[in-house]
Amino acid sequence: MRDTPLSIGRRMARIRTQSGLSQEWLAGELGVSTTTVSKWECGEMDPRAAKIPHICVALSCSADELFGLADYRAPAEERERGSVLARLRAAPIGTVRVVARVISLAP
Repeated sequence: MRDTPLSIGRRMARIRTQSGLSQEWLAGELGVSTTTVSKWECGEMDPRAAKIPHICVALSCSADELFGLADYRAPAEERERGSVLARLRAAPIGTVRVVARVISLAP
């Protein structure tokens, strides 16, 4: 697999080293070899999906941070949709029912 600066392995290595943890320690926590951790961090292979939650716990990080989504900035349209949803959540329940009915009638 081709490694990029934004790869999961690079982020894993950055989080691990910033926390002062060794590859050996992480490998022990995850029940894998240090070679496996090294391959993840070098971009030679990616961790299996089942290991992601365990990696997050071991590194005390969120999956968003591990996948590089923590700094994600939503496009203006999504931010606007979010603010509409926030206003609906704050609205009285009758208003929400009316809006939901109108939306369900839209083509």
